[in-house]
Amino acid sequence: MLVVLPAGQTIVTGKQPFGPRPWVVNLSDLNGKTWVPFMAAGPALLAFVLVFLDDGITWHLINHPSHKLNHGDAYNWDTIVVGVFVLINSMLGLPWLVAATVRSLNHIHAMAEKLPDGTFVSVHETRLSNLGIHVLVLITIFALDVLKLIPVPVLYGVFLFMGLVSLGSNQFWGRMLMFFMQPSKYPVQPYTQYMAPKRMHLFTAIQLFFFAALYAVKSIKVIAIAFPILIALCIPVRIYLLPKIFTKTSLS
Repeated sequence: MLVVLPAGQTIVTGKQPFGPRPWVVNLSDLNGKTWVPFMAAGPALLAFVLVFLDDGITWHLINHPSHKLNHGDAYNWDTIVVGVFVLINSMLGLPWLVAATVRSLNHIHAMAEKLPDGTFVSVHETRLSNLGIHVLVLITIFALDVLKLIPVPVLYGVFLFMGLVSLGSNQFWGRMLMFFMQPSKYPVQPYTQYMAPKRMHLFTAIQLFFFAALYAVKSIKVIAIAFPILIALCIPVRIYLLPKIFTKTSLS
């Protein structure tokens, strides 16, 4: 690579920052640093926890009984497919396949027939919409010169809009708003009819605490790598701690 200096002189540096490379990643090319695989094992375990929980949470949100889906679920097969593609993409040096939680929820809401209060009546379950979406994604490969002209703030605005649209169907967000509502104005839901307001607010406060902790850990770069561990800690809290505070009926 040539570097042009202010005086018009040029110097030749090392390898180019881009260019052709082998299709498959050479796992034995460690540049003399044999300790790299051992040091990478820790972050790899955290990445596995994050991918597994991210996918699992998304699948359970999509298959929630309130969505009234007719097609069965296949959590084990989904996990196998994601694992195989993560392995293949890793060997090819490509990004991993992970669940798109917000986009998936927006998709199921777009395909649903709902009552004015947001209750699901039915969902038009079809593979054609997903096929069309990913065909369009494939087509964008041939339009990269045009897509790079789109300002980054515009893309962030699209993601922000998708997130805000999905908030209306988020139970946690709805219960957070109830902190500032009179009990007589609560929407008719099982957790407002069969739980005392104080108990419901206590459960929401616990969730809010963990949400704030997750955001704080993720925002601090020094400890951000521990983000998946904090997500995994929510599991024993739900299994062992919450049953000591709430009844089984309230948690269900």
